Amino acid sequence: MQKTLFHTLPLVMLAIGCTASRVPAQTAPVADPAANNDAMAAINPQDLVSVGDGKSAPAVVPLKKTNYPVPAGAIFVSPDGKTNATGTQNAPTSLQNALKIAPAGATIVFRGGTYRGLDSLLAPRRVTFQAARGEAPWIKGSVIVTGWVRDGSAWRKDNWTHKFGASPRIGPEYVDPKFPLAGERDMVFLNDQALQQVATRAEVGPGSFFVDGKAQKLFIGDDPSGKVVEAAVYEQGLQIWKNGPNDPTGSIVRGLGFAHYGDQGLTVRAPNVLIEDNTFAWSGQRGMNIYDAPHAVIRGNAFVANSRVGLRASRNRRLVVENNLFAWNNVDRWRPAWDAAGVKITNMDYGAQDGLLFRGNLAENNAATGVWLDIDVNDAVVVHNIARRNQGIGIFFEISDKAIIAFNLSYENGMGVMVSNARNARVWNNTLVNNGSNILVKESGRISKIEGNIAGTNKGEMFATTGNQFFNNILAGVRGQSKNPLFNAGDSIGPTSDMVVASDFNLYVRPDSSPVPFASWSNSKQEIAPWQEGAPKPVMYQTLADFSQATGLEKNGVFRAGAQSEISPFVGWEKENFRPRSASAVAGAAPLPEDVAKAAGVPRNIGFKGALAPVISQVRTGSAAQ
Repeated sequence: MQKTLFHTLPLVMLAIGCTASRVPAQTAPVADPAANNDAMAAINPQDLVSVGDGKSAPAVVPLKKTNYPVPAGAIFVSPDGKTNATGTQNAPTSLQNALKIAPAGATIVFRGGTYRGLDSLLAPRRVTFQAARGEAPWIKGSVIVTGWVRDGSAWRKDNWTHKFGASPRIGPEYVDPKFPLAGERDMVFLNDQALQQVATRAEVGPGSFFVDGKAQKLFIGDDPSGKVVEAAVYEQGLQIWKNGPNDPTGSIVRGLGFAHYGDQGLTVRAPNVLIEDNTFAWSGQRGMNIYDAPHAVIRGNAFVANSRVGLRASRNRRLVVENNLFAWNNVDRWRPAWDAAGVKITNMDYGAQDGLLFRGNLAENNAATGVWLDIDVNDAVVVHNIARRNQGIGIFFEISDKAIIAFNLSYENGMGVMVSNARNARVWNNTLVNNGSNILVKESGRISKIEGNIAGTNKGEMFATTGNQFFNNILAGVRGQSKNPLFNAGDSIGPTSDMVVASDFNLYVRPDSSPVPFASWSNSKQEIAPWQEGAPKPVMYQTLADFSQATGLEKNGVFRAGAQSEISPFVGWEKENFRPRSASAVAGAAPLPEDVAKAAGVPRNIGFKGALAPVISQVRTGSAAQ
């Protein structure tokens, strides 16, 4: 039995296995960054019970139990619905027929069960797609495979004509040479358990499969007798795509499950779409892909165990992503430095009023970066999120300009928060614990090869890291045997003073068990990149006092070193309870800038450092700065 996830964050509760009930909307609402925030609500990891066993991706990801109102005239569909059926609750029709007969604004209600054979199904007009009350409809891009014959120590399916192979859109830069089959996209499941693809027939053994495309044979290493074998055969599932006369603007997709597609289960390319309470699992590249879809809202979904990335988004004006789960993605170990992530968002240069709002999400256990904003994700607001136990970076802001990254909890990641080749990030009141480096600021010398101006950089110029600010954060401990400093900013072509223009009122906590430097810094422009042979080493500061004297920063910062039990500001460090144990433990915070306070839904004079209110604090919240 799979566990249930309860995500007690400042917005509506995200849950798998809980009940969702909402009023139908004709178009997706555009959220106000300061609306409906109980910003002092605890983001307590002890309250979160994640999908899976904490060790590996779950084979079965449960759908939410939903309870949406069913309007008069709704069309019901079922996996075995008949084309000539009337589409009532007692006589459901097929989904293909429902799309033919549904007028604009109709609601299509999915009865429970597994829907197969849906290949690039296009929504022709504005439609609400929703689960029937209390039922669990899955849309799968796989077929059930029967007719197996014994073949030595393996089992063989003859006349198997389905082999995806590498997509023509996948270059070698996407694939990690250690895992060369990641891009092949073939998937086989035995009683819901994913089998591992191997490159030759000789390698087939228990828990693995091989597709011989030339001989049209499929091999598995486990006896399929009495078991269900599913194999992916379709690249894409449902498409909400505005194209010519096809106009699904304002469509809603909610309460559905998408799995086993070679590329993704859902593609969105239309304005004002609401994607809510769905589950996207075990697809061959992405759970969902959304692009050129202005004013979309993606809320309360679970993106779990997808091959490369849970959610991929690009060129979406005023995108709202809130209260979603991104977990266990990059199961096929694509190259994590290129495009693999729990969620990756790119190309959103639309101005301060139309940027990204990324709020109240949980990114955990991804075999890559958790949250990745890359290439012109300008004017982003990233607030009240949790990133934990991701192999890569918890929250990554790259090649972009202007962001508010505030009131996030990031722990046990490769890096906590990373700003690389990016400008004007304001990093306020985050709690960063036991990461490889809690904050990493970097300038790699990367040259723009893109036409036009990208994050203030023209083609042929270096993506500079400049103008970034860090206030009221808690940086505590480092991950495992990491030797990185708490504040790591020495990996730079230019002087760090250009990259970090302001840093103050932060709390640094260094247990004796992790005797790492306080900070790394580069005091001059380098002629060669710092990672190249012969490059000068960054300066390592062991104490805040030395750092402040040399840089002029952190005049009001606090540095504590000693036994963890004595210096911890948290209720329970070892138990991952990072709520401050008292107001005095995190006192002395700087007042928030007005726009940061408004984005986070908190008062300007919040009075504490880090993302979470102290246990004895009675700070009143508001929807705007006070």
